[in-house]
Amino acid sequence: MHKPLHLIGLVGSLRTQSYNRGLMEAARELLPEGLALESCPLGIIPPYNEDIRAGRISGTGRTAAPENRN
Repeated sequence: MHKPLHLIGLVGSLRTQSYNRGLMEAARELLPEGLALESCPLGIIPPYNEDIRAGRISGTGRTAAPENRN
């Protein structure tokens, strides 16, 4: 049995209801067997999230936490 090939998707919008996010979710559901798509939320990257840059929340270690994956 082969391991699935993991793809990473980046959505340029931080809005939870963005059309691009919806398209990526649809693509995830339509992937053939053997492929897996995970999203990397740009909001956890300091230049994309003013709250992190302003020090209101910490971005350290958030990328590795499974609960931060969409």
